[in-house]
Amino acid sequence: MRAMARADDGRTALVEVKAVDAAYPLYGEVALDPPQPLAALLAQRDGAFGAAADPALLARLDLKPGARITVGAATIEIRAALDVRARQARRRHRLRPAAPHQRGGVARDRPAAARQRRALALSPAPARQ
Repeated sequence: MRAMARADDGRTALVEVKAVDAAYPLYGEVALDPPQPLAALLAQRDGAFGAAADPALLARLDLKPGARITVGAATIEIRAALDVRARQARRRHRLRPAAPHQRGGVARDRPAAARQRRALALSPAPARQ
């Protein structure tokens, strides 16, 4: 889903939030920086659930792991960055197309950035075209 994230200093960014369960990911693994078990990253600690964020969002809001943001009424602690280098390396070696298969007119009409799979949680929302 798309939501507005607010840093402690008041800066905001439109983000895409992906909620996951214990079975995520069904295949492969999530590459995190710093590396850590996904269950530990997402667990609730000190009144906040954890999340991993796209490095672009961290740069936009000038955040580092350990920073807290609010999304709606929820307080979320950024505990890691998604390791985009690992995702890019996997994309080069897979045998299927880089974009998921499009089904129907809705998927075809969305911008290419909106069709890309995101590994987890918080990333800047794609700009409207």
